[in-house]
Amino acid sequence: MSTAVLDDVVAIPEAPIRTPRKRWTRFILPVFTIAMILYLAFPVLVMIVYSFNIIPNTGESERQTTDFHCCTVVHWQEILKVPELNHALLISLSVAFPAALVATALGTFVGLVLGRYRFRGRALTNFVIFLAIAVPEIVLGSALLALFVQIGSSKPLGFYIPLGYWSIFVSHIAFSIAFVAITVRARLQGLDNSL
Repeated sequence: MSTAVLDDVVAIPEAPIRTPRKRWTRFILPVFTIAMILYLAFPVLVMIVYSFNIIPNTGESERQTTDFHCCTVVHWQEILKVPELNHALLISLSVAFPAALVATALGTFVGLVLGRYRFRGRALTNFVIFLAIAVPEIVLGSALLALFVQIGSSKPLGFYIPLGYWSIFVSHIAFSIAFVAITVRARLQGLDNSL
């Protein structure tokens, strides 16, 4: 009986394998992405190329020139002999490490609250944190500068932070908290609540 059933089975031909059409539109996103990266990186690349430029000995006013005379590494050999660069590097380092520590602590607390607890205003807090990440840095920096200038001129809180080290310090903390909070919140969503 089983052999009769097997003989009656009709072999169904396999469906032809259909290859997807390759459209020219698949190149739009990669080309646009590469073009934007090149557009944004072009000024940095020009600065790197001109750092190897030989400056003619025609005076200090010729320091910035569009003429390119190849090639020297003297500017890189004397990089620590420029006092303005050394001062800027020291200020950057003296702001970066303490601001990173404070932003890490505060951002961790914000991330813990957003990741563990439900409260009124949670959606607004998430929106403000994502807004701080989405806003370009130059816009955030100019807004913080305007805030410090306005607070310094009117003193509405009874105190103000003068422009200088402390305003840069507070600005770096304000900028970095959002990144820490998002990272901590994302890690907490995958952890057990007992941990």
